[in-house]
Amino acid sequence: MGKLYKLPFYILGYKLYKALHWPKLSPISLTLSVTNRCNSRCRTCNLWKASVSNPQEELTTEEWKKFFKNLDKSVVWLTFSGGNQFLRKDFYKIVNDAIAITKPCLVNIPLSNRDVGETTKQVSKILGGNKIPLMVNISLDGTEEVHNHLRDKKYSFQATIRTFQKLKELKKRFPQLFICFNTVVSKHNADLLSPLQELVLRLKPDYWTLEPFQCRAEFKNLGGKSDLDYENLFLKIKSLDSQKISPYKILMTKNIIRQVYYYFAQRTLLKNKRMIQCYAAIASAQISPEGHVWECGTKSNILGNLRESDYDFKKIFFSKEADKIRKQINEKKCFCIQCNCFYTNLICSPSFFVKYFLMRRI
Repeated sequence: MGKLYKLPFYILGYKLYKALHWPKLSPISLTLSVTNRCNSRCRTCNLWKASVSNPQEELTTEEWKKFFKNLDKSVVWLTFSGGNQFLRKDFYKIVNDAIAITKPCLVNIPLSNRDVGETTKQVSKILGGNKIPLMVNISLDGTEEVHNHLRDKKYSFQATIRTFQKLKELKKRFPQLFICFNTVVSKHNADLLSPLQELVLRLKPDYWTLEPFQCRAEFKNLGGKSDLDYENLFLKIKSLDSQKISPYKILMTKNIIRQVYYYFAQRTLLKNKRMIQCYAAIASAQISPEGHVWECGTKSNILGNLRESDYDFKKIFFSKEADKIRKQINEKKCFCIQCNCFYTNLICSPSFFVKYFLMRRI
C-alpha cells in the first residue's frame, strides 16, 4: 500500500504534464479488457455482436505478461473487464501475473456471466496467492424477471445469485475479497429500483453501485439513446445509495468518491458539458483485447498497438499520436461520466471534493 503515499506526487506530476508535457509519468489507473466474448445478450450493450470477438485475435497470457513487464510501477488500481473475462480459462493467470509484476493496491473485476463454477474456481485461484484487496462487482439489473429480460437469458438471474452466494463462501477464507453489486440504470429498469433495493438489502453485499446507462465505443452502442430524466434519476440513485454505506474502510472511501461522482456526473449530463478536467491518456488508460491502447472506453481512440511496439506501453503512451488525442481532450471536444476515468479525474482534482462538501452545506 506504499504507493498510496506517492499519490500527491503523481497528482502534481499529472497536472504539470497536462500543462507542460513534463514529467512523463505512467497512469495510476489501467483498465484491461481481456476479451470481447460474452454469453449474455444485454439490451444495453452490443459487445457480444462484435466481429472482434475472435479469441485468436486476443492477447495471449504471455503477451499480457510482456506488457506488464514493460510497465512502470505507478499503477495503483487495475480493472479487468470484458466481455465475460471468465470465458478465458487463463484469466486467473493474467490477473496473477499483473499483480505479481505491477504490484497494484487494488484489483477490480466487473462480473457479468452465467458460469458459476468457472468464476468461483478462477476467483479462488486469484485470491489464493495474493493478499491485496480484490473487488468483484456483480452485474444485477433488477429482480428476476427484469434482470432476465435485460440479459435476454432465461436463467441469468439464478446464475447471478448463485455466483454471489459462492463468492460469499469464499470470503470466509479470503477476507481481502469484497463482493459488490453493480446496477446499470436504463429506460428498462429506472422505474423498478425499489423492489431491487429490497432484494439487495436482503442479500447484503459489501456494496451496491448504481450508474446510468452510457453510450460507449467500447460497448459498440454509440448512437443509442438513454431516454432518462437525469435530474430525477440521480435523486433516486443517491437516495438508494445513501442507505448502504459499507463498514469497510476501503469501501467507505469508495462511497465518498461515489457521492462526489454522482454530484458532478449529474451536472455533466444536465449541462451537456465537461465539469471537471479529464486526465484520460495521462492518469488513466485502457487496453483492448487485441492490444490497442485507448485513452478510454468511451471514445476508444487508438493511440497505438502493443504488438506493433514490442509491448512497450510507454513508447505508445508518449507518442505523437497520443499527444494528438491529449490535445483533443484538453480542447474539451468530448465529455463523459465513465466511472473509472471520472474517479481518476476526481482524485487528480482534490478541490472538487471541497466544492462538493461546500455545496452540501449551502
